[in-house]
Amino acid sequence: MGSIGVYLLRTILSLQMNCMRERDGEREEMEEMEEPASKAFTCHDCIEGLKFIDRYLLDEFVVDEFIVYLEENFCLPDMEACVQAVRNHFPAMHRMAMKQFFKPREICIQQDVCDP
Repeated sequence: MGSIGVYLLRTILSLQMNCMRERDGEREEMEEMEEPASKAFTCHDCIEGLKFIDRYLLDEFVVDEFIVYLEENFCLPDMEACVQAVRNHFPAMHRMAMKQFFKPREICIQQDVCDP
């Protein structure tokens, strides 16, 4: 459980649980999201956290941001068809890779958070 993957997942879950909202012009911690600091990181937490990340990574607006990133940071000026290829092929390729490789339960088992 000491791996970077679990650390990142815990960080993301912590950010989720410490969600802030605007109320009467002041930021107030959402009581329903509070959780005792001593609560153990469970298999359920790991799986649900990764499901949240999965939904986030497959959101069309996030995929569009990935496309822009690739256009600006991968495609070089001399790569004439690169931008169009990224736009045409990246979304489907990303969805396929997520479906094939991003399996929350398997990842949590691999990270020794869940029992096989």
